[in-house]
Amino acid sequence: GREHSTPCSAAVEKGKSEGLVEEGLAAYLGELYGMDRGMGRPLAALDTLKRTNDTVTLFTSDHGPEKKLAGEMGYTGLARGYKTSTLEGGIRLPYVLRWPNGGVPPGRVDGASVISNVDWLPTVLRLAKVAASGRRWGGDGVDVLPHWLGRTGALPHRKPLFWSSWRKMVVRVGPWKLTGVERERPACNSSGIAGLPLRLFTAAELNELKLLNGTSCTRLGLASLYHIDRDPAEER
Repeated sequence: GREHSTPCSAAVEKGKSEGLVEEGLAAYLGELYGMDRGMGRPLAALDTLKRTNDTVTLFTSDHGPEKKLAGEMGYTGLARGYKTSTLEGGIRLPYVLRWPNGGVPPGRVDGASVISNVDWLPTVLRLAKVAASGRRWGGDGVDVLPHWLGRTGALPHRKPLFWSSWRKMVVRVGPWKLTGVERERPACNSSGIAGLPLRLFTAAELNELKLLNGTSCTRLGLASLYHIDRDPAEER
């Protein structure tokens, strides 16, 4: 049979071929079906081995939902944007953690801490009691175990987080998020970024926000600054 770039059940493929399901919805349902089966097998194995309560299980993603094909689904709450976007809808992800015997509080929701997938390595190293030398394990991640166990708020020693997608660049420091378009030299106009309100920031203003951090920001031509806690939809 024909190979698929994404998992798809026979029922979904049949509905798509007969025109009963839109292409985007078929892709979404196929991915959901494959994800459910793929995650179900190791979780069932943990139950069989009676190791569920001792095992750290983390569910997350690498981008927001896609909205490229007709019928594709996905919900980002108050956030705007989807996959490939540097808006919150493209980079704010689910982060569902389970570790009953490790002290992770069941049912707890933390909407304040800024945690990234780059934090996985230093956190696992701590759990494994492996020393993280700067040369061997260098990176931008920080140990987030205390936040797994119930602490909320700012992470100690959190470095600025960076994203880049199709020449769109993002810097996140605490609640502040700076977005811009990468350019060869500083430039400005009145068009804004993808319909967002435009505000240009001087090097002095960026330095006050501690976003320069020894690197050049001259490549960030058009820029908008948002306080995500107060403006999660990035509209002001």
